[in-house]
Amino acid sequence: MSYVKTIVCLANSYNPPNGRCIAGGKYFQKAGDWIRPVSARPTAEVSFSEYRYENNASPKLLDIVDVPLLDAEPRHHQVENHVIDSGQRWVKRDELPFEALEELCDPASLWINSDSTNAGCYDYISQAEAATVHDSLLLIKPREFLIE
Repeated sequence: MSYVKTIVCLANSYNPPNGRCIAGGKYFQKAGDWIRPVSARPTAEVSFSEYRYENNASPKLLDIVDVPLLDAEPRHHQVENHVIDSGQRWVKRDELPFEALEELCDPASLWINSDSTNAGCYDYISQAEAATVHDSLLLIKPREFLIE
């Protein structure tokens, strides 16, 4: 039985060999509720024929989209995965204003800074710590941003 989730498109990236990786936060939900629509194929990428709108356009960042899904299917650390209903079209409902994006930011910390190697500082995570991570997608607002 298919169901629909309304998401704000927050990621739309190339996913080899022939598809996209599209993900978003559930619209009208709390921060941290992510959906990654995936295909039933082993590589999970979503093809253009599966994610396009009725007018043949692709989801853009900040589009508010109804995505028809079949089942939640976590794959390893990607607990946000939901298999798409490839027989149904995605529907663009609206666009989220850029100013509202901050409301979707996740409160979680991006890093677990406890282990280091000789190659760097906080560049390692143990398997035990990795097992405590229960999401693979976060939207954060950096307090400080420096490129060296």
